[in-house]
Amino acid sequence: MVQAEAGLPQGHYLRELAISPDATLMAYAGDVDGETAIYLRPLDTTESRSIAGTAGGRRPFFSPDGQWIGFFAADRLRTVSVRGGPVRDVCEAPAGSAGASWGPDGRIVFAPLDGRGLVAVDAAGGVPETLTRIDAGAGETAHGWPHVLPGGAIAFVIARTSRDARIAVLGPDDPAPRLLLPVNGHVQYISPGYLIYGYAGQLMALAFDPDTLEAGGAPVMIAPGLSGSPLGFDALGVSVFASAPGGAIGYLPGTQAPPPGRLVWVDRDGSSSSLSQKSARQRTPRLSPDGMRIALAVQEGQFGRQIWIENVDGTDRRKLTDEGGDNHSPVWSPDGRELAFASNRTGPQNIYVQPVGRAGAARRLLATDGVHNPGSWRGPLLAYYEVAGETGRDIWLLDGDGVTRPLAATAANERAPALSPDGRWLAYTSNASGSDEVYVRALPDGDPVQVSVGGGTEPVWSTSGLELYYRREDRMMAAQVRVDPTPRVIGTSVVFERAYEHDPGANVPNYDVAADGRFLMLRRADPPGDLRIVLNWVQ
Repeated sequence: MVQAEAGLPQGHYLRELAISPDATLMAYAGDVDGETAIYLRPLDTTESRSIAGTAGGRRPFFSPDGQWIGFFAADRLRTVSVRGGPVRDVCEAPAGSAGASWGPDGRIVFAPLDGRGLVAVDAAGGVPETLTRIDAGAGETAHGWPHVLPGGAIAFVIARTSRDARIAVLGPDDPAPRLLLPVNGHVQYISPGYLIYGYAGQLMALAFDPDTLEAGGAPVMIAPGLSGSPLGFDALGVSVFASAPGGAIGYLPGTQAPPPGRLVWVDRDGSSSSLSQKSARQRTPRLSPDGMRIALAVQEGQFGRQIWIENVDGTDRRKLTDEGGDNHSPVWSPDGRELAFASNRTGPQNIYVQPVGRAGAARRLLATDGVHNPGSWRGPLLAYYEVAGETGRDIWLLDGDGVTRPLAATAANERAPALSPDGRWLAYTSNASGSDEVYVRALPDGDPVQVSVGGGTEPVWSTSGLELYYRREDRMMAAQVRVDPTPRVIGTSVVFERAYEHDPGANVPNYDVAADGRFLMLRRADPPGDLRIVLNWVQ
């Protein structure tokens, strides 16, 4: 085995990578000065070049002949030649899709991560067809990170409500996938017969026969430190590595969770300032109604999250929840005295409410089973989404009398509900048009009006209710919405374009907005160490 470091250009933050089948090229999604694109570099040099037309590109992958690179950008699955030239649109695909693999039959298998399982589409373009369906009855919540194996079978990852993601293998004639080992993120195949994958901060290998689809022996460790996280992409996990079929492997060393991003205030010109020096792996910051406190979910251990609260000046940081392994997605009550949040403390993820700053146990809010997540609380109304099997997610409303009713429950994937400050309007994300867009509608039964054009996720109202913010990749957008008597969009504009942390599945906003117009966001983590290349790995 030969192992070497492969330095990246100064200022490049590598997000994801791919290695060409002949192990001569590496493609990677890199952040440079807050802007993301796909870069290409030969493995035997340190020079990288950006590929024209790939702005915003993520999760690159190679064609079987190594002459094309596929990637996701602008809610499209796209391809471009390694020699450059025009970028081609293959089909619509959510920007948050969990990976893709280009098979020898000319089809690309990818994971839209919008309530569907894996889908396949001709690389020349077309309509994706369904390959797998999520079995909600078996506790499955997502399918992702597909990798086409020699012979046409597919290795991929299944996330479950137990937060126990597993490697799965599906042969062309199999009625159901075979479940193998726990995993945190990607799985790929290398010769002479191994599945390689990330788990618990380590790069692992498992002997595997691609003809019989049988695994053998115990897993072995390739490297002790692998950058990644078990919680990203709807708990499918993320592992930052790539491989070539012949055995070359590239990976980012690190720990189980990537270095944490910091809470920052972002002005409308995109400039930022840190709130404090405290840091942890954290998500979904939420400002209290008086703007004096922040609630957020902080990762604990490999799979857990807990709700923490701190003052906006970074003082008095304290833990609110300690029951259950996964508590997340906090939402303040209108008076700031309680928090609603999602928790798995009694089984499948439900919504609980707990007092803040005074004694009191958390109470379960919904009597129904299923997977539920709070989104917005205005007056007596709480909007939430539930996982709805093949349709993805649906939005529901809970009123002050404890009565629930569907607000947006269609064959589309609806989530990220945001009630306007006066409680009269609902903004949300839906892929009803074929890609994620932001919509707004009057309550209780108004028709949806599309707000975003060309993609939009993570809607948040201004405290005045006159602007609706949303994200289009790394752009923060603002829409001016008026009501006369139905909602009407009178203009949209780009507030700023900078690389701050997104929610992987765009299910809830990963930012908030203060009364003075500043944005509370999470600055992306500092880059891990240099990429490492492993050649001729054989157990």
